Amino acid sequence: MTGTDASLRSVPPAMPSVEDVVTSTDLLPLADNVYGPVAGSALLLPSAGRWQVTMIARGVFSFTGVAGTFMVARIFNVTAGAVVANSETFVTQVRQNVAGAGQTTGDNDTSTMTKYVTVTGPTTLRMEAKTVFQLGTQPTQAQIVSDANGRSLLAAHKVSD
Repeated sequence: MTGTDASLRSVPPAMPSVEDVVTSTDLLPLADNVYGPVAGSALLLPSAGRWQVTMIARGVFSFTGVAGTFMVARIFNVTAGAVVANSETFVTQVRQNVAGAGQTTGDNDTSTMTKYVTVTGPTTLRMEAKTVFQLGTQPTQAQIVSDANGRSLLAAHKVSD
């Protein structure tokens, strides 16, 4: 192969990538089954085009006694004021139907969702999350977590103009 090989001249420029690691967010203050923003999750897509957007959501629950609650995260287009269609992902669930005296139950899971999003100009996306209470006691902890044991984040890679 020489420096004049046609395949070397046709390599396209690299497409941009962006990423935003979120901070831990307490979901307990939210009303049941109501989405709220996840702190630090504002992700700016800097230009028009088609983007592959990946959301990683790590959820943590803690309960004492009988418990049943699940957590869902989604991608919200702040610029458009609308949910990114079909971006909801089931993060974690605790279902403890029988409790022993003083029994503590917890769960810690991670969920990933990838969507292709087409935007016409600079666009801000964010992660939102909610908990849905089913039975028993309310959780003592319900969080989207990001720390050295596992990150929650939004990331995007431009795939075409």
